[in-house]
Amino acid sequence: MLRVSQLHGFNKLKGGDPYWDNVVLLMHMDNNLVDEKGHTVTTAVGTSFNTVNKKFGTASIAVSTFDQNYQSTSTDYYLSGFDWTVEAWLYRANPDVNLLRTTGGTGIQWYVDGSGYLRINAGGETSIVVSSVVVPLSSWAHIAATRQSGTVRLFINGVTRGTATGDLTNNATLNIVSTLSSADNYVDELRITKGVARYTSDFTPPTKAFPNS
Repeated sequence: MLRVSQLHGFNKLKGGDPYWDNVVLLMHMDNNLVDEKGHTVTTAVGTSFNTVNKKFGTASIAVSTFDQNYQSTSTDYYLSGFDWTVEAWLYRANPDVNLLRTTGGTGIQWYVDGSGYLRINAGGETSIVVSSVVVPLSSWAHIAATRQSGTVRLFINGVTRGTATGDLTNNATLNIVSTLSSADNYVDELRITKGVARYTSDFTPPTKAFPNS
């Protein structure tokens, strides 16, 4: 029988994800709202994809309607006390882009604020860390946030842009990508990994779509 470490090595050799079992949400945005981990993602506003302005695959999701969002509910999204990684590719045309957020003052709020800075809040307005530089406009940027043993880090295009100590509270209902304006923003390859801080120092951003296994 293969040990876990052996399986991780095998996945690396075949180009897979050594932390696949820790992934709780993976959306490629390829003309659908499919989560490769099987959670249902719904919307009450309508869905818009863009097959031209995309990072990988066949499409990205266009976020252009005021307070548009997609919702999924699962206790898998409970991140309090865990190490974790949230990451995505973002093409930003305007500020105020929510990548992940919850309501009621608990959970996670991972977003670009009105001045273009990347932030992680512990739900509501309780800020944990803010990036030292803005997320680039009109180009694709890999953005990520991780928590490792209480240390929360923000990354923009693989460079550490903010570090602080903190934790999230739990909220099972996750709002996925939304905006507060009518300008187009595009999101591709959204992934949440629970139990693993994939990035703890500067790194080279992924060069292809995230693997499904």
